[in-house]
Amino acid sequence: MFKVTNAVKPCAFLQRLRANTEFADVILLVGPQEQKVLAHAVILAESCEYYRNALSERWNSKSLSNDNRQSSKRRNRIIIKHPDADLETVNAILAYLYTGAAEIPYSLLMKVALFADQLLLVDLVVGILACLADGGLVPENAIEVYQYISALSSSVDVIKMKCDALMAGMHKITEMLECGRSYLKEIDSGVVSELMAFCKFTPEQRWRVLVGWVKSRQDIMNLSVEAGIPKFGFDLSDASADIESLLGKVGIFKMTAEQYVTQITPYYEILPVSIKIYLETHFNVNPTWGAESPKCAEPWKSKILTQQQFQQLMEKLNFSGAKLSSKTITKLHSASETEFSTTEMINPIAPEETVTIVHKKCANAQ
Repeated sequence: MFKVTNAVKPCAFLQRLRANTEFADVILLVGPQEQKVLAHAVILAESCEYYRNALSERWNSKSLSNDNRQSSKRRNRIIIKHPDADLETVNAILAYLYTGAAEIPYSLLMKVALFADQLLLVDLVVGILACLADGGLVPENAIEVYQYISALSSSVDVIKMKCDALMAGMHKITEMLECGRSYLKEIDSGVVSELMAFCKFTPEQRWRVLVGWVKSRQDIMNLSVEAGIPKFGFDLSDASADIESLLGKVGIFKMTAEQYVTQITPYYEILPVSIKIYLETHFNVNPTWGAESPKCAEPWKSKILTQQQFQQLMEKLNFSGAKLSSKTITKLHSASETEFSTTEMINPIAPEETVTIVHKKCANAQ
């Protein structure tokens, strides 16, 4: 028994076959422009279950009989459409089907994985995800990978890959959101809710995700929490509607008082009124009732502020997070009693102390 080997390796032979379109009998129409890519039915059917099902009628007895009768004519080509794909992705898939291997640019990995998932090429999907898991996940692509993985079928370990993607970006949340803004703005509240529910996220990180998503939907450039509410080009009503249904996912009441003051209060304009009451009570940003009011040395006889205006002033000072001692309160109070005359102050300010007062002397000063 003698073994004869072709000088052309099988892989190279199949590459040559793919390049030879003379005997191609399948036309793939790719993308919305329906760009033509020629292929061979026998290769597609043997390598891919999706194509095998799509081309199965070609090998039934009736089809074979018709082909035999038309043997003198050029065989009709079967057309298969892929409107949601692009040429680079389809060519990468064909290289894999013809030769069993494909070199895929990093930027195309998730596109190829998604298309391979549609074609039921589970091995290729698993291989791509393994490449990503092996050092390919970074904050810059975390949102992109998460979004693509969400669209994959359950034939792969989707949950683990989602966790890996978010783990890669959780310590640089703002960077993750900024780099993934084009994907972030397109996802709906359901996906954001799922994203925020990631068990490793802290309440602060969930809040950053929510704020970033709300801003991205209105094409705001700076998605960071620290940037606050944009002064221009930001619809407060839309933002309030977006944030209301997801606010419960944040876990604001688990945040520290400092986080609340620095990260939540700048967004009070878009928070539901009902939640503000509970937040103010929980974080004690408003004075409690029933306590004895600070005593001043003399009865109230201000020529600048009414009793109601003074109370409003104190409420605003407390709401801003300023912690006023009773001594400071007395100084503010006594200063107003004497029209801010330093000579008649009941408790003169010591040289090392600082008290900032905005003086607007008029009949109805606020």
